Parts: sequence; structure tokens; C-alpha cells
Amino acid sequence: MKERLNICVLVVFLSKYGNVRAQKCFVPSINMQNSGSSWEFAVDKSIAEKSKFKASVSIDCRDSKAVTYYWSGRSESESAMTSYGYKNKPKYSRGRFKFSNEKYMMCLNVTFVLYPELTSEACGYYNYIIPDPVCEISGEVTESHDVMEMLVLDASGTYDPMDHSKTPSSMEPDPLTYEWFCSTDIERPSLSGFK
Repeated sequence: MKERLNICVLVVFLSKYGNVRAQKCFVPSINMQNSGSSWEFAVDKSIAEKSKFKASVSIDCRDSKAVTYYWSGRSESESAMTSYGYKNKPKYSRGRFKFSNEKYMMCLNVTFVLYPELTSEACGYYNYIIPDPVCEISGEVTESHDVMEMLVLDASGTYDPMDHSKTPSSMEPDPLTYEWFCSTDIERPSLSGFK
């Protein structure tokens, strides 16, 4: 009799709250790519280069694939998050931002339009650094010259990646200084050089 009473209670409970449905949508899974996992393990990025933030998103929803993508971030010295862009389509990004010599945390939030409670966020960490000048010497890797033959060394391809105003046709004086070193032993370069 007790078992029959339990079944009756279960039937009354189900009829009151409707049919039990299987979940059709799950929280999106986000994987940040080419980024560090914390402030301590931030990935180095050059200030002089354009930054691209990439993430792979796994969406499992039978009802709808409509989601919003929202990027935000902050530097290590900032306390509040700043909006770095909003996009509805994952392949298109808008907005340009200048990063200074500092560490940044960039986060991507993915939310289902029909199910706003199903949201997920992942963050990546980046360390923006000032790049060294790029040294370009034209010529062959190895060359042979006669003792009496003039040797011309050309480093005109050398440039500062932070100086965006420089072009090959620029007539302005080059702000870089050059110092050439000669050595017969690559392991121990000579201390004397040419400027």
C-alpha cells in the first residue's frame, strides 16, 4: 500500500509541473588561443605589430545557434574592465586600440540570444613589449674578398619598428646609430668597431 501511495504522489507532482524535458542547450565552451593562462604566464606581444585575439568556441544548442560575442579587457594597472569591441559575427572584428608597454587581460564572453542564462567567459593574458630595432644587412651569408678589394657593408634595411613615420624613400636623418664589429671568432667578438 505504501508503494502505491508513492507512485500516486509522483504522478501528481509530474502533472503539476508538466513533462520533464531533456536539456537542449549547454553553456558555450571557449578556448583562448595563443595567450597566457595568468598574469604571471602572459604571452609576449610586440607593441609595433597589430594584435589579433583568437578563441575557439564550441556551441551545443538544438534550439538556436544565435549568440553574441563581447570582447573586454583591462591592463594590469587598471581596476575596471574596458569594452574593446562588440561583435555579432565571430569572423569580423571592429575597433582599433593602442596598447602600451604593459600586461593586458583580454576576455571573450559568449551568450545565447534565446537563453541569456547560458553564458560563458574565458580570458587570455598578454605582455606588450617594446621591440628591439630590426637589423638587416644586405649581401650574401658568406663572401670572399681580396685583401686589396673594398668591402661595402650595407645596413640601410635596418629600422626601428616603433617608428611608423619612416619609409624607404624618407629623406629625414635616421635616428638609429650603427656600430660595426669585426671578429675572426663568432664566439668572442672583437671589442673594437666602426660607427
